[in-house]
Amino acid sequence: MSPPNHGRLEWYDENLRPLLRDDYVVVLSSMVDRLQYDHVPPDVQQLRCRACFHALQWAPPIVNTGALLVDRMHDEADVHTNSNRFVGVHLRTEQDEAQHSGCSSPANDSHAARTADWASHLGLAQASPQERAHAAGHCPLSLAEVTVFLQGLGYARDTPLYLAGGDEFEQLDGYHKLKHAYPNIYSKSRLLGAKDLKRFAKSAPPWAWLTTPTPSRSSR
Repeated sequence: MSPPNHGRLEWYDENLRPLLRDDYVVVLSSMVDRLQYDHVPPDVQQLRCRACFHALQWAPPIVNTGALLVDRMHDEADVHTNSNRFVGVHLRTEQDEAQHSGCSSPANDSHAARTADWASHLGLAQASPQERAHAAGHCPLSLAEVTVFLQGLGYARDTPLYLAGGDEFEQLDGYHKLKHAYPNIYSKSRLLGAKDLKRFAKSAPPWAWLTTPTPSRSSR
């Protein structure tokens, strides 16, 4: 089932509860993963947070692979800076991120470069919904903005960067600007070999189950 964005409790009572009473297992797709919902009683919100805290855990192979990535980034940092320090940057380049936030794709710097000051200068009333979302700080940072952000924080040019959130970064607008400012850029595709990824070769992409047809009530 695909619940509506910011769906109220009444929707779940009317549409989800009957299926659970009939012993169905329901997979909620395209569900907003915010930690806080509007119009949700505090006791329900507390229960939701506690359930997610205990239920959402990484499988051991993923935990071990993550530790391997960190170890290899420590090694790379030692080569470049004689320390084990590096910076991890999660680039929110997923298309659903842009859609849920009301923003254009963060891969497109032609829009993302329109900063809050620029949109404010236009007047928010005259700006488009995407410009207003960007001005309010709701949009993921573009690669050009990430570059300016890291430089503003004072990170030196030789700082190793680990990019998470995808693999095809070189095809995104602004990558060459980031690469010029911080040449020591790494991702899981650069740090892991075929042997490291072999255990995940038969794993389905995380979105594969979304195409599985939902059984009718009569076919259970």
